[in-house]
Amino acid sequence: MAIISFNALPAEFDELTRNLGNILKIDGPLSGDDGTILAQSTRQYSTALSEDGIQWTHIDLLLEGSFTYGVLGTVAGTVTSITLTIEGAPFATITEVDGDASIIWAEMMGGRAPLLTMLGGDDDITGTKFKDTLHGFAGDDVIRGRAGLDTIYGDAGDDWLYGGAKQDYIKGGVGQDHIFGETGNDYLYGGGGNDVLRGGDGHDYVGGGTGADRLFGGIGRDSVSGGDGRDRLDGGMGQDRLHGGAGKDILIGGSGNDYLDSGDGDDTMTGGAGEDRFIFSTFGDDNASGADVITDFEVGDTIYLGRIGGLDAVEVTQTGDDVVITLSDAAVTNSITLLNALEAEVSAALTTAYVY
Repeated sequence: MAIISFNALPAEFDELTRNLGNILKIDGPLSGDDGTILAQSTRQYSTALSEDGIQWTHIDLLLEGSFTYGVLGTVAGTVTSITLTIEGAPFATITEVDGDASIIWAEMMGGRAPLLTMLGGDDDITGTKFKDTLHGFAGDDVIRGRAGLDTIYGDAGDDWLYGGAKQDYIKGGVGQDHIFGETGNDYLYGGGGNDVLRGGDGHDYVGGGTGADRLFGGIGRDSVSGGDGRDRLDGGMGQDRLHGGAGKDILIGGSGNDYLDSGDGDDTMTGGAGEDRFIFSTFGDDNASGADVITDFEVGDTIYLGRIGGLDAVEVTQTGDDVVITLSDAAVTNSITLLNALEAEVSAALTTAYVY
């Protein structure tokens, strides 16, 4: 198994170890054939990697077919490009562009791949086809996971994060982030800031966190949660579960038989095509939801009131073209307005059954 290990201090690369199974090239200064590595010991040199001021110190070189190659490099300036390429099957490339970096470890041929940590600045990071862990830290970053089961952290800054293929875990952090799960069953979480999250193709979890977020499930059976703030949730295609959370939210089920849970606040819900379930309860609580609106109630939809604890009375009233459901207990009165609906059809759709 070919192994690359990096242990780094801020803005430095240190101690590169490689048990050779294929040819390793670092853009010129290090090359080999059939397990033999050629290099010189204990000297400094500038290479194609150091056009922006990177100086590399070669420490030592041991063994044929298995070697320890130590480097200490400090990045000067804000624009650098560092590429490590392993040639042979499988082929993989790690690229770091624009900013300081600390590559912690990589196990390239065995399926595990780099923990690549950017130390600040506006970074552009592209992962591998392996299982990558990528950090942006401060700055407005662009991070692409590509293929593999990736873990991506945008951290601080307004980031653009792309999962790529397979099942990815992506967190935006602080800032106004754009997060794309792309293909696979992904976990996306915006964190702080007004974020835009798109699950893409697959059965995804899409969570907004704090802020006024725009959340799109995409294709598949998605779970979309608004969290705090005034959010817009769109399930897309498939049987989706939408949870408004706190705040005045807009929930759109899309196509499929969807679950729409208003949560806390005065929410507007549109089920879309399919037989939808409208669920009323404060998210994680037993109090009624607020003054909510259902825009497209149809026969076949169901309205669930079973999560509301201590409910004393339910009144259904035709008011012009609309129907108003009034919910009350000893202290609180809330309402649900169904646009362009009929009282008899709404009454038939009401249930106090508990739905998960």
